[in-house]
Amino acid sequence: MKATRLANSGRRDFPACATPRTQAHRRDGAGGKCLSCCDSALRLCLDCWRIGLWRRRQTTAMSKSVRIRPASSGVVPVGMDFHITTTNVPDTFKATVTVSPVSGWDLRSPDPATFQMAVGGRAGYEVRNQSNEEDEASGDIFLFKVDVEIAGVGEDKEETEGAFAVYADCSQGYSDPVCVAAMKPVKIRCLPDKRPEDEMIVLAFPSGHLLEKVEGAYQAAQSSYKANEIGGKSFWLHGHAASGAVRDYEIKAEHNINRSKDEAKYSVLKTDSVEAYCGKFGASGSFGANPEIFPGGQTDFGKPDQPPPYWWLPGTYANPSSKVLKVFFKYIKGSNDEPEPFDIDLKANILPDTISDDALNISWYKWAGPSSSGSFDKTDEREVKFQNPTKGGLYKFRMEMNPGGFIIASDAWVLLPKAGGEISSWMASEVPSLVTRASNWETDVRAVAVAHRLDEDEFVETAWKAIATCDFDYQGIVGDPTKRYSFTDADRPAGHMSDPDIPGMAGKKGNGDWDEPSYATLAGIVIHRAKINNAMYAVWGRELGYTEFELKGGAFWNAMGRGLWDDSTSQNAVELGSDLYDAHSSGGSLSAILTKTRAKDIQSPDSPSGLNDVNLWPDTTPVSSGFLLPTMPTDYDSLDEGENEMPRGRLFQENLP
Repeated sequence: MKATRLANSGRRDFPACATPRTQAHRRDGAGGKCLSCCDSALRLCLDCWRIGLWRRRQTTAMSKSVRIRPASSGVVPVGMDFHITTTNVPDTFKATVTVSPVSGWDLRSPDPATFQMAVGGRAGYEVRNQSNEEDEASGDIFLFKVDVEIAGVGEDKEETEGAFAVYADCSQGYSDPVCVAAMKPVKIRCLPDKRPEDEMIVLAFPSGHLLEKVEGAYQAAQSSYKANEIGGKSFWLHGHAASGAVRDYEIKAEHNINRSKDEAKYSVLKTDSVEAYCGKFGASGSFGANPEIFPGGQTDFGKPDQPPPYWWLPGTYANPSSKVLKVFFKYIKGSNDEPEPFDIDLKANILPDTISDDALNISWYKWAGPSSSGSFDKTDEREVKFQNPTKGGLYKFRMEMNPGGFIIASDAWVLLPKAGGEISSWMASEVPSLVTRASNWETDVRAVAVAHRLDEDEFVETAWKAIATCDFDYQGIVGDPTKRYSFTDADRPAGHMSDPDIPGMAGKKGNGDWDEPSYATLAGIVIHRAKINNAMYAVWGRELGYTEFELKGGAFWNAMGRGLWDDSTSQNAVELGSDLYDAHSSGGSLSAILTKTRAKDIQSPDSPSGLNDVNLWPDTTPVSSGFLLPTMPTDYDSLDEGENEMPRGRLFQENLP
């Protein structure tokens, strides 16, 4: 509120002859100093609270033969009434008013002459001429307040910091739920509210920002309203601008007669974007941007860690329809294959950028992601750091502003692509089970050879070559809570059609495929499913009587038949499986063999593109059950037909009687 004033609306006037001149006085300041003013038939001494200090205002006005001339602004005469206006006072404010007649006049009312008056209050006065008792005058005194309040921001802040509104694109109309959710209530009042029809409150505001809700529909507010009606109107602030954000706009309201006025500031806030950046992004830019820019005001960016094969495409590390910053382990790990300290820089680009962080009441937090991994250096500024995460997974960060009792939220997501869980215990338990399965399989196959009048040893060798080439295929981790890069054949969609161009999709549903992109953690090292397959292939083969040398040769030629190079890590996996078989046979410790060094020996080397072991973060969570090896065929028809019919057909034709 701006001024402190008085006004009046007519009662019976004093006759010109009954207007004696005398000295009026008022108290000014805490010391009650008397000040002189013009002669008048009525003198009011008003005490008003303004900006935390008591002030006494001298007031004079005139109506024909009654004159009250204010020594300062704050009193406006209208007829025989006086309007006192206030500035920045609460509704509970009370003014002290003193009414004193001039010489030759008696005060009939109020009694006592000094009284307190509440905001919106009315007090009558009446004086009588001492020389003519029939000569009387009377009127009313009103304590006015015109008030504009946005989103509950009180008098103490509405002209300094002001209110805040959130930007919303209302291109779909004011009734769009997104637009409605962004609106802030505006209360505009005139106190007292029961005023004559000709008294109006004139409004000024940026075009299109102030709306009135009429019968459930929003429409542009008018430029003026009757003073006796405006308090019952439903006004709403819709914060929008071409730039998306504005600073220190105002809604103003002014009484058309006494010029009592108020104004309230507001700023329209917009989170333009949120950035996520990692200084150890390395050369992996081909797999995403750094920083990754997230549109402001959004909190859902899809399913970056959705399990394959519903989305998996070569050369990607996340669902292409999602949005996420990807941080790869190979740029974070040290020489000991443990993560080294690093930061994820998060920055909220908030408009207008001139508003302080303190005023915005900013708060950052991680609302989803691995527990006990990383922490913020601070949480209450536009730019923060999330420091030293040590676990792979999808981190969902949220920045919230709560500048005026409402929350504006924006997200930034960071994916540390994670492999399947720790399989050391599973491997140690799988070897004895696999040895038993291999022995039983051999027994069953020999029975088939006898039934078909075939040489048992030759048929077992032929059958072993057939399943080793086409059927011996461990599938993705079963039951592991992180299936991001580990899945089984059952995960293939119903009606799946083979697509040899997409890893994990080349095989028919119901058959494993060597190229499934499944990864697991062995002794803290991420390894591909194919290396587990090689190791277990060696365990099975050793149980059938093959030497490590022969099994390495078989793995080499199997890879060559697929057009692949069988590198040293593949050969090392066969050696690991052979050593596990020896430890089992001699009653030794299998766990003692499954060391970090041996696991490192079978990790695929880094490559400049494509999904590979070193990019993924290890997962120390033990798997509930490890890779799954489907039942190996033992009957003749199954061995004769299968996913790779040509090698099988050729092998079996050579051995038919």
